[in-house]
Amino acid sequence: MDRWMSRVVTLVIVVIALVILAVLGSALLGYVLHGVKDNEIAVKLRRSVIISVVGPGVYTDWNPFADIVEVKIEGVPFCAEDAEVLTKDQQRIGVKVCGTAHRPGLEKSDVLQANWSQYRTFYTSDEALVGRTRTENGQLITESFGLMQNIAQQAMKVCVGDRTFAQAVVGTARDEMRQCVDEQMSILAINYGGIEVKNIVVPNIILGPEVQSLLDQITKSKFEVDLARQDTLKAEENGRRQLAEQQATIRVEQGRVQELQRQAAITADLERQALEAQMAVINAEKANDLLIAQRDLEIALAKLEVEKAKALALIAKDTALAQLYSEHPEFLDYLVQLGWANALAQAGAIYIPSGTDPMTIIQPNGQGAQVVIPATPTP
Repeated sequence: MDRWMSRVVTLVIVVIALVILAVLGSALLGYVLHGVKDNEIAVKLRRSVIISVVGPGVYTDWNPFADIVEVKIEGVPFCAEDAEVLTKDQQRIGVKVCGTAHRPGLEKSDVLQANWSQYRTFYTSDEALVGRTRTENGQLITESFGLMQNIAQQAMKVCVGDRTFAQAVVGTARDEMRQCVDEQMSILAINYGGIEVKNIVVPNIILGPEVQSLLDQITKSKFEVDLARQDTLKAEENGRRQLAEQQATIRVEQGRVQELQRQAAITADLERQALEAQMAVINAEKANDLLIAQRDLEIALAKLEVEKAKALALIAKDTALAQLYSEHPEFLDYLVQLGWANALAQAGAIYIPSGTDPMTIIQPNGQGAQVVIPATPTP
């Protein structure tokens, strides 16, 4: 039994010695096949002095006192609360701020190397950077503060203290305060070894019971004012709508009257055009009739002239004789006597009324005519 116990003790001593030798060996002989994940970079050291900053991969260094330390480069989420912050108008409110903290990456390896000795804790420890929190019954409970909680509270006091209660709590002013917190935290965090803050939000404003009651009253009063204003606007809008309807009715009636007048004007114009067309036709017809009449007159006059010419041709001999008789009456007398003579020569005897002076017509052949004068009857 004693031998067995001595063997166990010896084995334990050997194992402890091997462990000590392994630790000392690893410290003296560096590291072998050390893996760096995709969300990490690594700082290579020899005798606690940085020799390089490397990205994801597997690394080996057999040099004595060589070491490699991982640094997470993914965003580390955090939240910070301040239960009592005074606004510019001395109102107490609580503010909650959340975001992500980002350590320098491989592209900023110079910043990492320059600040390694001073801010190594923030590079390697999430708890030092963002604290340790837990959620219980929906409430965020901070078990230990980190760098982000401290600078967040400072930023909240600056941003809330420069604003009134309404500017910090109500409406779109909340986003302006969030932007202010983002800027203030960025200015403060960059001084801690190039730490950056992103995705800052102000998810909640915490109000005390009295403030909440006052805010409810203000909100209620505002709603009442808005309701009264809305009622006024509604009444005005109804009035404008009724006015618009009346104006529309009047415009429709005016449009109807104007359209009737316009159609009447168009009809009158069309009738005028039709009358003008008819007058044009009548005038054309009259002109045609006048032209025909003029032509007929001209034809009739021409025919008259022709008939005159014919008549003149027919009586030309008589006209010439008349002119001869007119110019030589003695010739006319001769012809008369000649006519009587011829008549008497054929008649043989001529009876003339009682008391009439007989005249003897001498014929050209020298023969006379016997003239018988009846006796005057005895009473």
